[in-house]
Amino acid sequence: MSLIFGRRTSSGLLPSHSRRNNEKNDKFFFITKVAAVFVVSAVAIFYFVAKPTYTETSDVSIDIVDFGATAQVQPGNSKADSALAFDKDEEILNSIEDETINQVNDLVAADTPKPEPLEGMKYGAVRLPSGRAVNFVGSVCVGRAELAYVFDTEVEAAHMKDCCFGNAGTKHCTAVEIGLCQSMQTKIRQYASKPGRDIQFWTKKEVEQKKLRVLPGLTLWANTVTDNEQIGHLINKDLLFFNLHNDVEHMPKIDYFVFPKMAAPQGPHAVQFTETILGEMWEKNTFWGDQIQRKKDFPDHMVCFERAVEGEVLHDETVFDNMAQGDQFRQFAVENLGAKHFGEGCPPLDAVVLRRTEGTGLRSILNYDVIDRVFKRNGINSYKNVTVAGADDTTAHVNVFSNFGLMVASHSSQLKNLIFSAKNSIVIETKGTEVGYMDPSPFQEGVDEPLGIIYKVSNGHKPDYTSCPEDHGCTKLKKYKVDYWLDEEVFEADLLKVLEIRRERCGEL
Repeated sequence: MSLIFGRRTSSGLLPSHSRRNNEKNDKFFFITKVAAVFVVSAVAIFYFVAKPTYTETSDVSIDIVDFGATAQVQPGNSKADSALAFDKDEEILNSIEDETINQVNDLVAADTPKPEPLEGMKYGAVRLPSGRAVNFVGSVCVGRAELAYVFDTEVEAAHMKDCCFGNAGTKHCTAVEIGLCQSMQTKIRQYASKPGRDIQFWTKKEVEQKKLRVLPGLTLWANTVTDNEQIGHLINKDLLFFNLHNDVEHMPKIDYFVFPKMAAPQGPHAVQFTETILGEMWEKNTFWGDQIQRKKDFPDHMVCFERAVEGEVLHDETVFDNMAQGDQFRQFAVENLGAKHFGEGCPPLDAVVLRRTEGTGLRSILNYDVIDRVFKRNGINSYKNVTVAGADDTTAHVNVFSNFGLMVASHSSQLKNLIFSAKNSIVIETKGTEVGYMDPSPFQEGVDEPLGIIYKVSNGHKPDYTSCPEDHGCTKLKKYKVDYWLDEEVFEADLLKVLEIRRERCGEL
């Protein structure tokens, strides 16, 4: 299957006629032959001269190739795809995500062709049979403070700059070019929106003149919003590599893995998890932001990729796209990370409360007596307080997250460790935020259905804004950082909902 930008008209071969011996028909056959030659010539001229037509519409976003699909998403057909590269408000994103997922489910078929079109793909978006979309973004040079897209010639660079930022609109640009432009928008927010950061358009000649280091082959570009180690973002990118690396039928081989912003992990769990996931890539073919800052190995504090691919922004928090990926990782974790082997049943309803002891905003529950009363009214007579920290190794994280049946937790990146939890485990994420805020949670994306986790976001609890400095954004974008008092009625209602789901799956408590 290949990218489709329009439809080139064609004609089948003209039928051949047997020559009759009847001389009365000689004139007729002569005329027929002349007409045939004329038509074939016209078709040939059209075939070699005419160019493919492109959909001319500013509503086009990303041209998506669906491997294993019975049909392709054509330019201009789907407004859902026009938001793949954007991070708009949550209500819009949720509706887009639902529409996109339904669209993919309708398209994916049983027969999956080989990935030959991806081997030489330069830029564009591809929907894999797993449901994950990846963006091929061509040649790129990147550092912590700079980003440059690289093109073959000055003409091509000027054309792309005009497509993305010109005043003439996008009618002269192909769907794939517009898709690359929209992929750039995310990077513009992350680079040009911050002081000292910029986005540029270079040619290959400029890269050679700057003597920058160019990584050959295909690089997985792990773009993160943070410069420092953060276990949640790290697990997201590590598992993106794991899933793409193991999709050998559809993805080309990934030669390098680059984190242009995030520093190399230092915490025992972060190091052990990443090193185990990456395997041989860890030592020689993985680079981090602090390494790129060393001018000795990376001139001008930048590194260039001959060809780059990244995960789509819309599902950046999704760790697994389907149950097959979840099962594959669970088996890997049992064999390599000391995880438990879980069957298809339900774990004992051992209750725990996960407490944060470090990070920005401890997000503490201020009235544990509510948990005591609500649990006892619903047949749960005891629970344990548990925690994990950056100084703990992977074994400690695995032990906490594989030994519970019901967990109550605040909004915390530690919840990414649910990848080690048993199927039908219950998680209630409580927050001192309004109903609907960050619901669904980024920590349930790719673990609820693929891993069978019963996950409930419990909003509507009373925040204590004095517990979080205003410069942390606690009253604006990051309301989840505050300590809070549980609303007893809300908490019990949410507990009853998840217990009912567990009863449906596992029987009586």
